[in-house]
Amino acid sequence: AGAELRLAELTVDFWAGLQDTPVVERHESLRAPLYRRLAQVWLGQCTLPSSFVSWDEEPSVEEEDFSRFREQAALEVLESCLGLLGAEMATMLRTALDSSRGSWQTLEVTLFAMRGLHVPIKAAVRDGAGPRA
Repeated sequence: AGAELRLAELTVDFWAGLQDTPVVERHESLRAPLYRRLAQVWLGQCTLPSSFVSWDEEPSVEEEDFSRFREQAALEVLESCLGLLGAEMATMLRTALDSSRGSWQTLEVTLFAMRGLHVPIKAAVRDGAGPRA
């Protein structure tokens, strides 16, 4: 898991740089459908393993590396997804929250994302912003 997080971190600059290109000028494959999948993948990367008990017993990744990845790289990319998807992203998180019964990891990662993105989520929901193409 540690190597996967490092690889994902290498893509942050690409996703951040892509935000400088207006959506209407992007190739169709770099629009909302990609960002829906991107949000799912990055939330998956932020999810603790199903076998997780404690950091002392987790050999695949260090707590500090995992926390840094989530708080810096992942939140930056997820905020880009929110910027493009708008209120749809809030709905995605709500759906994940509703379907988290039985999986504390799904509940935890959804609450993590909501906490980290609460200000832009409120704005997107308030404005009723839908996906930008």
